[in-house]
Amino acid sequence: MWRTLPLLSIILPLLICATSCREDELVVPTEYDIVPETPDPDTRVRGFYLVNEGNMGSNKCTLDYFDYFTGLYARNFYAERNPNVIKELGDVGNDIGIYGSKLYVVVNCSHKVEVMDARSGVRLGQIDIPNCRYIRFHRGNAYVSSYVGPVLIDPNAPKGAVYKIDTLAMRVTDKVTVGYQPEKMEIVDDYMYVANSGGYRAPNYDNTVSVIQMVDFKQVQQIPVGINLHRLKKDRYDIPTGRFSLLIDLSLEEGNWNLYGCSMRIHPESDEIYMSVFHQFQDPTYSARRYSSAGVLLKEYPMISNYWFPSLPVFPQDDPLAGIEAPAVNRGEGIAVEINGGMITVVGAEGLPVTVHTLAGIPVGVETASSGRYTLALRPAPGVYIISCGGIHRKIAL
Repeated sequence: MWRTLPLLSIILPLLICATSCREDELVVPTEYDIVPETPDPDTRVRGFYLVNEGNMGSNKCTLDYFDYFTGLYARNFYAERNPNVIKELGDVGNDIGIYGSKLYVVVNCSHKVEVMDARSGVRLGQIDIPNCRYIRFHRGNAYVSSYVGPVLIDPNAPKGAVYKIDTLAMRVTDKVTVGYQPEKMEIVDDYMYVANSGGYRAPNYDNTVSVIQMVDFKQVQQIPVGINLHRLKKDRYDIPTGRFSLLIDLSLEEGNWNLYGCSMRIHPESDEIYMSVFHQFQDPTYSARRYSSAGVLLKEYPMISNYWFPSLPVFPQDDPLAGIEAPAVNRGEGIAVEINGGMITVVGAEGLPVTVHTLAGIPVGVETASSGRYTLALRPAPGVYIISCGGIHRKIAL
C-alpha cells in the first residue's frame, strides 16, 4: 500500500480543486501507470507528451505524458490541469508540437489549435483555424495546414491554405492558399513544401506539392506527384558526402506492418526515431517503436487497443524552455566542441579547417583553427548546426 500513497497525495488535492471549479460536471482524473524504464542519467530530455486522436465526433481527444526519470505514465491529464475548460481538448487531435516554452495541439474537428505551457500542461489559449490539420515551426512563427472548408466529403470542396501564427501574440498574421486538402508540411531552409491530398474530392484527388517561399509567404510552385499525398519528410542526408540512405524497410519484416507516417518523430538529443506501425485502416492492433539513429529496433511499446489511432510523441526537457539545450562539451576522437554564450570553441583541432553547416547541409562558414583551443569568429544565429572538423561531425545547438 505504501507505493500508492504518493499518487494519492497528488490526486486528492487535484480532485478537490477540480470539483470546486465545476459544479455540474465531473472532471475526469488523471490515470497513472508505472512503466519500467531505465532513465539515462545524462539526458536533458525529461519525457514525452503523446496526443490521442479519439474517434471522430466523440470529443475524446486526450493528452498523456511519460516521465523518463520517475517511470510514471500520466494518461489523460488535460482535464485535471484545466478544470474550467468546457469540452476539454476537443474532437480529433491531429498533430502536436513544442516550440519555445509552449505546447501546441491541433484539434481538427474542433477547428482550433490549443496552446499550453510545455512544462505544466496548463492552457494558455486557443487559435481558431477551420478544419486544421498539421503544424510546423520556423523562425518565431507556427504554420498550420487547413482544409478551410467544412468537414465534409464534397467534390466541390475549396482549396486549402496554410495559416501563419505569431507564437508570442498567439494569433493568425497571414494566410496563403495552396492545393486541395493540404496535409503535412516540411520546411527546408527558406521554403515550405506542402502535401496536397484532395481527399474530400475523391476520386478527383489532388496530385501536387505546393512550394511556399517563406520570405514573403507566397506559393511559388506546384510540383506534380502521385495522387492523394498525405505526408512528406526530409530524408536522411549525409552532409560530407551529399548522399541519402535508407534506414528502415518494414517490407522486410514479418507481420505486414505499415508506417503511420504522421506519428514519426526524431529524438532531439540522441537522434533516435520514434514511430507507430499498424496493419491496416480500422485494425486496432498497432505499436509504437523506438529505433536507433542507424535504424536498429531498440524497443517496442504495445499500445492500448481502444486507443488504436497511432499517436504523436514530442520531447520536452527538464527546463522551462523546451527544445534542445546546447551541450557544454561535445567530444569525439580527440576533438571537442564547447558552446558558451553563443560562441563556438573547438579544442584539439589546430591547423584543421572547421566548417559550420545547417541541418540541410548548407555551409554557414569555415575557419582554420590556429591554436589547440580555437574560438570561431563566426557567430551563427540561434539554431541547430553541424560542426565538421578532421572527419568528425557534431550536432550543436546555439
